[in-house]
Amino acid sequence: MEVPGKQRTYDTKTLDATCQPCSRDGETLPADVYCSVCKEFLCSTCRNEHMQFKATKGHALLHATDLPTQDESTECCDIHRGELIKYFCLNHQSLNCGHCSVLDHKACDQQIISDVAKEFKEDQEYMDITGAFAELLKKIDACSSDVESSFDIVRTLCEKETSEVGQYRDTLNKYIEERDNSLRKVIEQMKSNDETLLDTLRQRCVNLKSKAEESIGKLKAKEINAIRLFIEVKRTKKIFQGLRSALAAIRKEKTIHQYQFKKDHATEGVLASKTGLGTVENIQDKKKTESLGSADLTRMQFAETSPIPVNSKDDKTHCFLTNMLLLPRDRLLLTDFENATVKLVDLKTSRLLARVKLQSRPFSMCLINETMVAVSFPEVRGIQFLEIKEQILLGDMLKVVDKYYGIAYYDERLVVSHYSEKLALTDMKGKVVKEKNNKENKQQPFAYPWYLTVVRGHQGAVIYVSDLGTSTITKLDMDLNILQTFKDFALLRGPKAIATVENQLLICGSRSNSIICLDMSSGEITNLSLKAKEGIISPQSVCYSQQLGKLYVACQCEVDINKLVNVFVATQRH
Repeated sequence: MEVPGKQRTYDTKTLDATCQPCSRDGETLPADVYCSVCKEFLCSTCRNEHMQFKATKGHALLHATDLPTQDESTECCDIHRGELIKYFCLNHQSLNCGHCSVLDHKACDQQIISDVAKEFKEDQEYMDITGAFAELLKKIDACSSDVESSFDIVRTLCEKETSEVGQYRDTLNKYIEERDNSLRKVIEQMKSNDETLLDTLRQRCVNLKSKAEESIGKLKAKEINAIRLFIEVKRTKKIFQGLRSALAAIRKEKTIHQYQFKKDHATEGVLASKTGLGTVENIQDKKKTESLGSADLTRMQFAETSPIPVNSKDDKTHCFLTNMLLLPRDRLLLTDFENATVKLVDLKTSRLLARVKLQSRPFSMCLINETMVAVSFPEVRGIQFLEIKEQILLGDMLKVVDKYYGIAYYDERLVVSHYSEKLALTDMKGKVVKEKNNKENKQQPFAYPWYLTVVRGHQGAVIYVSDLGTSTITKLDMDLNILQTFKDFALLRGPKAIATVENQLLICGSRSNSIICLDMSSGEITNLSLKAKEGIISPQSVCYSQQLGKLYVACQCEVDINKLVNVFVATQRH
């Protein structure tokens, strides 16, 4: 290893490589050393320059006797720094160093990269990835062209409808003139929103193309070295999938407003009309609303399929899943109360993606935004924030005044429930803003309000609370005033976690061993018939993925620990 500040004699005869910086300038000079930080071969001149610059003079330089040959890998392991990648695991499709191979892949089918990479440039996998990138670039260009053409549509539509408004306004008086200004603002705002969206999409297309070209450039640059080419292709596959997903997202988001000026017929005869002049309607959203069907779970039948394994080798005891949360990108977050952990599952592969150990046993969760979750810790009187990405990252921990079990989020506030009797609203720092206690109400509506959720509607938001002690579901406004109480002692026995699916509320009947559906409009309560081989045993939490068409039920099952998360496929009844 090179020591900064000292000179050393090098024997370049033992080093079979050429200087990479010089080769980019068209020169072919023998390499003297290899920089393990920059991952480049350097000749003696480049080596001297490398040691003079402040940013690179501390880099570790490998000399001939320490250096792998060009038939070996010079890429370092992402996990074990300083260890070179030498193996490829066929089971996990991973690039491994010697440590990885021994510690994590001992029982796997592994290949020595230097053996399999010799003819890799002619391999079908390399041809497929380069061809796929070429096709992706074509699609990016087509999407960019489509975005550009949409600008003319937006402007033409704006001009046309603005002209209609102007022509109609000429026949009306000053009152109509005021309405005209109001409508123009609406149209201009839609135009501005469309152009802002398209500007963003245009830049994203440019960025996508740049990244795709960069990836192709990296592949081409490493064609001279089969090993590095092999490794780069394996790494680039993930980049390619990400770019393809990003392109799909752009196409999905490229939805501009389709609107038209609609005359108000009453205004033509009566200038005093309250809807004077007309309105601007988003006809595209209207069409979408009319085309979307309602997910009426009471009209569906549910057939059991393979359960999701959530046990981990690091668990100290049997799992007890108190809550589940459906996340974007078809992922499921679970609180394992007994093991004091939160677990992340990929619903498409039924694979446990991540697991994090917490300082106390978690009970319930709520989604703050697409990546942030709040978790209640009743035993330590705390609320833990988690950031959910590829892994589960610990955020801030709030100390709160009570043992909160249920938790929900709405408009920069948290709605929380005590072990018994009490509900509260807190700010995002845990400070109580409003509280509802049984002591203030002679009827004592709550006994054990362990679970709750906030439902957003056209007329505002409301809170639904499931009470284990009274076997009721209570509806409250955001000031914690009780609006309605739902009871059905035949079905609602021991209600636990609740989940919202459009205008329906799914409820776990822990003592009736069933999943209950409450229609929030009519108040009708229905037992969902789940075709399970051994039945549902003490369900604790439930959620439904409309995208996948599957119902997930977490149970308390001591007989079969592999059936903790049961999965049911939903189909329309004929």
